[in-house]
Amino acid sequence: MKNILCIGAGYVGGPTMAMIAKKCPDYKVVVVDINAERIAAWQSENLPIFEPGLKDLIKETLNKNLFFSTDVAGNIDKADIIFVSVNTPTKTFGLIQKVKPENSHPDCTPTPQLMLLIKTVILMTKKQHISQL
Repeated sequence: MKNILCIGAGYVGGPTMAMIAKKCPDYKVVVVDINAERIAAWQSENLPIFEPGLKDLIKETLNKNLFFSTDVAGNIDKADIIFVSVNTPTKTFGLIQKVKPENSHPDCTPTPQLMLLIKTVILMTKKQHISQL
């Protein structure tokens, strides 16, 4: 069974992974987030967001092949495919804080955190290629 991980259980991550879980029943789909309240909401009757049909989709896949967790690091190690679906940086907070309002492109000046993310993505890609040999 392939393992899909999504980092970020918000407006994009949760619904997208629910649909992937429905369409790919042979895949284990895990959505992780550091916000324990949000994870608990995804596992309850009171979902953190509303989309038409989402509640039924979650009921159909939850704890079958769709799982929500706060264990980010533990699930990264198990993943074959990783999606990153986190907040868009703004001018006042986030990893990249300089957004030019005239064109809304973030300033991606290399920082230690950004370089770590890039190295992690490269390592994940290498891991995937090695496992296919």
